[in-house]
Amino acid sequence: MADRRPAQGPPFVPLSDRMTVYSASDVEAWLRSRRVDPEKVTA
Repeated sequence: MADRRPAQGPPFVPLSDRMTVYSASDVEAWLRSRRVDPEKVTA
């Protein structure tokens, strides 16, 4: 399995070239870390 792009996103386990699995808690933590609060964004 070749790396196609730089590492990004939550941790994962590549099972094959066509299947990747993620831990639900890792995905939730990753999503929380990327959350943007529109009221706190400065233009």
